[in-house]
Amino acid sequence: MVSALGFDLVWFGCLFTMALVAGYISPPFGFNLFFMKGIAPKDVTMGEIYRYSIPFFLIEVLGLIICFLYPKFVLFIPNKM
Repeated sequence: MVSALGFDLVWFGCLFTMALVAGYISPPFGFNLFFMKGIAPKDVTMGEIYRYSIPFFLIEVLGLIICFLYPKFVLFIPNKM
């Protein structure tokens, strides 16, 4: 369906993977946040984990926006192969 719409499959795969990663670290239902709580010391609260994950989430969203706006950036190396 993606190729029928005219999108490059490598580009779409990169966007899809980055969106999944952003979902895994986004509060309040990010699975990775619960994994972090499981390995963190007992005095670290879930609120602290949420708060400290926000910069990583914002960086991931910024990367997703850059890859969405500049598909040639994503496809530079695959096009050289």
